[in-house]
Amino acid sequence: MTDMTDMQMTLHPQAAALIAEVTERLSLFTGSDATPIAATSPARAREQMAVLRETLGKGPSVPEVRDLTIPTADADLPARLYRVAATRPAGLWVWFHGGGCVIGDLEEQDAVCRLMAQLSGCDVLNASYRLAPEHPFPAAAMDAYRVVEWAAEELAEDLPLIVGGESAGGGLAAAAALQAKAAGGPRIAAQVLVHPMLGADFDTDSYLRYGGGEYLLGRELMMWFWDHYAPQESMRADPLAVPLCAADLSGLPPATVVLAELDPLRDEGEAYAQRLAEAGVDVDVRTYEGVMHGFWCWANRLDSGREAVAEVCARLHETLDRNVALPA
Repeated sequence: MTDMTDMQMTLHPQAAALIAEVTERLSLFTGSDATPIAATSPARAREQMAVLRETLGKGPSVPEVRDLTIPTADADLPARLYRVAATRPAGLWVWFHGGGCVIGDLEEQDAVCRLMAQLSGCDVLNASYRLAPEHPFPAAAMDAYRVVEWAAEELAEDLPLIVGGESAGGGLAAAAALQAKAAGGPRIAAQVLVHPMLGADFDTDSYLRYGGGEYLLGRELMMWFWDHYAPQESMRADPLAVPLCAADLSGLPPATVVLAELDPLRDEGEAYAQRLAEAGVDVDVRTYEGVMHGFWCWANRLDSGREAVAEVCARLHETLDRNVALPA
């Protein structure tokens, strides 16, 4: 295991200051009851995460922001649409928030979704899904696919459709792409997986190196997420919960995989990207040094976060311009 002093030296000063701010806010909120999230209830964890929204900064203005409700067979799911201009957008980007499929909501993605819309020229649909433990696997994975289906039918028209998400949302975007492939549609032009949750192996090198909690996301917290979302071992063998379990990744949409150096989930992101490439999928992997899991969401506070969003948007334009199509 890497020495803690050596690890701290690699942390970018902006990221270090942000971690200190987050830690202080949580301390002020919890007071004497400074119970780690992994030792509390999902309801209390959601309250703790809500106090951190102010650390995200404010995203840029976009021409139109509209709250929607997406009807599905099991639930009406809140969503928020960011429209970039009256002229034709470059595409429709369906986006899923993180939070281990236990916490997280639309508000936590608002700032970065505004930036994504501005820099990509795409309309962005910030979409929610049912959370565990009230709704364990496969609820979130089913919701993600139904959201993509609805977006393709109701919003995309003839626009290229992109799916993406960060952390658990990245895993759900990958699961939606797998379901679209199996069902023969809707056709997805690209997938963007940001420090994605794709596996349930807590003994990878990145878990052992960066999972102590000093970079906000720790090994114990990830185990807590999985115990609520997919408590049965059989669930963790299902590719829709653990996309790394998928037997065949061929024929999936071009992928951009964004990783953080100091992230317990880095190894599973690298492994999935490698498997995509081996399956013949056009994949681009970008690892940002000196930052932690979640840095994308702080794009309005961290230079590396804004750089990542800008580079992904540029990559999206290249993909869409090539008009890469999925095999029939």
